[in-house]
Amino acid sequence: MPMSSSPAVVVASAAVVALAVANRVLYKLALVPLKSYPFFLAQLTTFGYVGVYFSILYVRYRAGVVTRDMLALPKIRFAVIGLLEALGVAAGMSAGAMLPGPAIPILSQSFLVWQLIFSVLLLGKTYSLRQIIGCLLVTSGVILAVASGANDGHLLSGVKLIWPLLMVISSAFQAGASILKV
Repeated sequence: MPMSSSPAVVVASAAVVALAVANRVLYKLALVPLKSYPFFLAQLTTFGYVGVYFSILYVRYRAGVVTRDMLALPKIRFAVIGLLEALGVAAGMSAGAMLPGPAIPILSQSFLVWQLIFSVLLLGKTYSLRQIIGCLLVTSGVILAVASGANDGHLLSGVKLIWPLLMVISSAFQAGASILKV
């Protein structure tokens, strides 16, 4: 039996999808009562992740999976990645508190565009025409979603332009962090 169709892979894939959906829904739900405090929520989330990840690192170190040589690696790259992730979370939560729920995943699609741009500029990667056209289609969809908010009754009607732009910028921070992880 191929590995890709084993029941464990199917269950794990379903769990990842369920957790991703729950993460997005809870993200917006947390911003409803804390709409005036997105920076606090971003800090709580960031430091919560730090606590969880250091706990996992400690357990793996005690189990011998992580060695002293691994811990001796230079940490500056990880600090920059962490800073970019924290800025992305803070900007995303600030914007998410002011945006309607359906706009958040649409504007977050700009992550792909930023990732392609940064991988070309920082990693020297090249892309095929098909990949560039796909990226342009995503960009067109994001621009169309943002531009359609100018009229009443549309997705972003009544929303100041700064909030969609801030959500796109938050995706840029997160894309930069993902490129540095390579």
